Amino acid sequence: SPLHIAVSRDEMRTPPKPLALEQSDTATFSYPSIAFDRNRLLLTYYIGEDSALVDGRSQTLLGLKFRAIDLEALTGECAPQRPAATIPPYALRPTQTGIDVRWFTDSPTLSRLRYWPVGDCSRVCTVVGAAPPSCDHHVTLTNLTAPGAFCYATADSPVISQCRALPSQADDTFSFVVFGDPQNHKHYADVIACATAVKPDFAIGLGDFVGRSTDDAFSSLLELSRPLLAHTPLFPVIGNHDYRRHSRPFERDNDTALYDRYLGDATGNASAIDCGPLRLLFLNYPDKGTLPAAGEQMHWLEKQLNGARAVGLKALLFHHCPCFTSTRIDWAVENTVLPPLLSRYNDVVLADF
Repeated sequence: SPLHIAVSRDEMRTPPKPLALEQSDTATFSYPSIAFDRNRLLLTYYIGEDSALVDGRSQTLLGLKFRAIDLEALTGECAPQRPAATIPPYALRPTQTGIDVRWFTDSPTLSRLRYWPVGDCSRVCTVVGAAPPSCDHHVTLTNLTAPGAFCYATADSPVISQCRALPSQADDTFSFVVFGDPQNHKHYADVIACATAVKPDFAIGLGDFVGRSTDDAFSSLLELSRPLLAHTPLFPVIGNHDYRRHSRPFERDNDTALYDRYLGDATGNASAIDCGPLRLLFLNYPDKGTLPAAGEQMHWLEKQLNGARAVGLKALLFHHCPCFTSTRIDWAVENTVLPPLLSRYNDVVLADF
């Protein structure tokens, strides 16, 4: 006890909504059998109840129960609730031909993303977000072309967003905004309002998106960012607070699991993207001591800088850890790694926070 029945329309991929047929504190229900007759479900099952005394001992009385249930009424009562989007779709890391889109639902589902060129609903494409069913959904859209914008939406959310791929031609015009360290979100809504008003083609965040790395903090960030993300993809750069849950020292929580869930790429969080006449370089450099001068990422960076110079692209470098400071707060500043390298590349634009 109790005895429930449920209906699934997708072979149990979505958790069904159960309906109680029997509830009792004293009886048990077992061995159900079903058959169908036109628009009825025919159900039998045993009922057992400890209520008889035979030779002074309690005995179980068994009974067979038959029920006929209207199928239309049953499927209506057991209709599963459609998963709702807790975080509507948003776009990350655009390229000249593609873009990553993520969204989250309140229960596991095979959520689908639809996208189409702006103004042309006849060319709708559909991709599945996650398999098996999940609350976290991530797809990479490919074969996109600039400068045409496209819309995207899911069945789990009424929100329709827009985006565009990055320009590929050196003479293409575009705009972008850069912001950094909104961790306490105190004035973040104002920052987002200003950035949205510019109508940029993309945005770059220089890290410390949250004060402590928790699901609630990232959910709050994305909710506050919604006015901008509804029309603008984001290039996120990881900061030290984005993967740490405590104050210093940080020894026990230096992982990027939550950051990768919401903003990261799960492959190192360092990347290079060409955009018109620019090469955008994003470093995984969240804190002092996290970018060894002779490390693999520095070798990758120098290769990217040489490659950009060889094809006539101007390099823009984005990271979180500052190289210089004008205040007494110097414990997070490191001027011994990037400045010596960049002294050989005086045409690089550096942006840090």
